[in-house]
Amino acid sequence: MKKINNTIIKMLKSTAPRLIYALICGAAYFAIIMNFVAAHTAHAALMALLIAPAVICGGAYIIIRLLRSSLEGEEENTSAALMLFYINVWVIVIAAVFTAAMLMGLKIM
Repeated sequence: MKKINNTIIKMLKSTAPRLIYALICGAAYFAIIMNFVAAHTAHAALMALLIAPAVICGGAYIIIRLLRSSLEGEEENTSAALMLFYINVWVIVIAAVFTAAMLMGLKIM
């Protein structure tokens, strides 16, 4: 497990993989929010058009700032970066389940 964690930390320290990971997290946040919006409104497509950039880019920005503050600077807090990584992996899995259920026509919310 230590080797995997070291690989994750090494990946998150470089700019391009951190940006890609943050954008995937932002897309997962958007999928969860859109599933909720689609379940409770009739104008989900219009809402998606309006809130997609804010949710995806805003979520990515927050993830990048949190990772940068934990991995760069005077004290390097790799445990916080790993915790943030694994929590967001679970968010991505939940978003995938919600999206698959929505595409199959199941009502989760």
